[in-house]
Amino acid sequence: MSNTGYNREIVIKACDLYKQHKYNQAIELLETIKEEDISDLVVKNQYYYCKSASYEKLAQYDLAIKNAQKALRINDINPEYIGGPLSLLGTIYKKISEYDKAIDYYEQALKVTTNEDNIADIESNIGSCLTKMEKYEEALIRFHKALRIKEKINSILNKNMIELNICITQFYLTNYEESEKIFKKLLNLYKKEQNPQEQIFLYHSYAGMLFDKKEYYMAIKYLRMAFNLARIYKLKNEELFCLRAFGLIFRKGGKINYALKYYKKAIEIEENIGKNNISEEYLKMYFYQNKSDLYQSVVEINYKLNKYEDAFIYSQKSKAKTFREIYNLKNLEVLTINKIQRILNTFDKNIIIIDYFMDINNLYIFSIDKKNFECKKIEVSLDILTRIYKYYNEEIIQAETRENAAIGELWNTELAKYLIKPIVNDIKNQDIIYFVPQGIISYFPLHSLELDNIRIINKCAVGYLNTVSLLSLWQDTKIESKKANENIIFGVGDGVIEEARNIHKNILGKLYTENEVTKVNVINNITDKNIVYFSCHGYYDHDMPLKSGIKLYDDTFTVEDINQLKINTDMIILSACESGLGTFNFSNEIIGIAQGFLQAGVKTVIVTLWRVNIESTNLLMLDFTKELKNNNRIEALKIAQNNIMNNPKFQHPYYNAGFILLGNWQ
Repeated sequence: MSNTGYNREIVIKACDLYKQHKYNQAIELLETIKEEDISDLVVKNQYYYCKSASYEKLAQYDLAIKNAQKALRINDINPEYIGGPLSLLGTIYKKISEYDKAIDYYEQALKVTTNEDNIADIESNIGSCLTKMEKYEEALIRFHKALRIKEKINSILNKNMIELNICITQFYLTNYEESEKIFKKLLNLYKKEQNPQEQIFLYHSYAGMLFDKKEYYMAIKYLRMAFNLARIYKLKNEELFCLRAFGLIFRKGGKINYALKYYKKAIEIEENIGKNNISEEYLKMYFYQNKSDLYQSVVEINYKLNKYEDAFIYSQKSKAKTFREIYNLKNLEVLTINKIQRILNTFDKNIIIIDYFMDINNLYIFSIDKKNFECKKIEVSLDILTRIYKYYNEEIIQAETRENAAIGELWNTELAKYLIKPIVNDIKNQDIIYFVPQGIISYFPLHSLELDNIRIINKCAVGYLNTVSLLSLWQDTKIESKKANENIIFGVGDGVIEEARNIHKNILGKLYTENEVTKVNVINNITDKNIVYFSCHGYYDHDMPLKSGIKLYDDTFTVEDINQLKINTDMIILSACESGLGTFNFSNEIIGIAQGFLQAGVKTVIVTLWRVNIESTNLLMLDFTKELKNNNRIEALKIAQNNIMNNPKFQHPYYNAGFILLGNWQ
């Protein structure tokens, strides 16, 4: 068989695997041939398209986009082949909520698509995007256009879903009579057709319409019909959506104990779906997006019922699920207050944990020390914290780019009012404060906030945790390895090599610089060490956090790379920009470089919150590594930060507050 014939056969087989929903196998088969060896342009187009479509199904959207765009760059073939990648790009951007971009690709696809069934589906997808953008009149036009095409060619594919979208859009436009007429027509139709998933969606949607009309009894009736079908056909996602809706209805009706019961059942199913049915990291990450409303509801209801420890448990569950599912820390325990206090009492330092949890309009602050547990509710919205973040961005992150860096600290006074003032009495007389932030709060250097006109870091050592559950991993801090006393220093990148050489004087060990800092050397030398120090440049990818990483000489050491390793090193110091950042979505827990290292077995990670200044970083890290000889890690960092603050040149928080300690303080 010729090379062209062989490549064509491989692509056809891969496309068949895709149709059988075997997406990983399709990708693996395609990767057995090199794209540069494919001479037939149509085969090459289908190669990229099949790869892109498979990645899209696995929610690996960056790779899906990359391959679809490669398919588009192939010229001199029938324009019909371009329609598929264009439409696929529209679907990808719709899934990641970039609706303008999605519509642009769908419109381009319409120009080259000749198959009328496909044209109708594209029109319907544009309608869905417009609905998400609350452009209901425009959406309705697109849905009706799609429906007319389906009726013209007598196609039943997706026809009922288009009618349901018309029905829902009419409801949004307050055309209730027209909406209900379509609903009733579809209800009768589905009694005959018996398509369980579409039938469940229909019942669920109709229940939603009845709920908005405050017809709660009827809403529950149709929701129960949807729920029973989901149970019969073992459709866990649909069961989850129904349970959440039950919780919402009972909560709206004032029956919060019933609401709590349904919300808890929904969380149980959600966690089981995550553990049992979803294997790919990207798929898990996107599955959990926008699901924390369940946890917020349970925390809020438990608080109203004065069940403060239960509220804390579900706050902890919400934050721990990324480490359990994305990072596969199956042994991560959700800790009771009693268990946390037993752990704290094993230390000779007075340690307090301040755990923040947010819903849309409220902040819950849980404080736990060796003897006491308190829960406080503060009225502060995400909008207020977002406004404070803008001040912080101007006053701290952008400080070095301004002619006058000392432009005030409005962010500090505003934020301290909500985050610190309510716990002033709790944190007095403590040696160490551990902050457990959430979402947007994770972006602030809380240790630099002021208490009685004195920065917290001047009085207390401060550490951070992504979830209190990580305390359970502190019990085994000893590294059982002959390499446990070894240190490694990596230095690569403009302006930071000298820092690595200076640090090497304080941390004796193997020094790798410039072309020695390759991905192979990093992977081979990072495990079972005492300290690993990176003096490199780093970056955070807000769109695809698993692609965030540290820039090496030959490549980037990404979160994806870290997730494949069992590192088990005592401390990693990342003197690299943005190494402590995570997802900028208040309803999600942090996904980033530091968290990757913690899940891989690293006990302590030192990271940065912004693009730090090279000169002040060099001085701070020299002090920190010097102080490690006589102090524990958290005290050493406190001393180093205070020393920098006392330098007139670096008094502004931009220079001294960027580094934080995540993990074990000892």
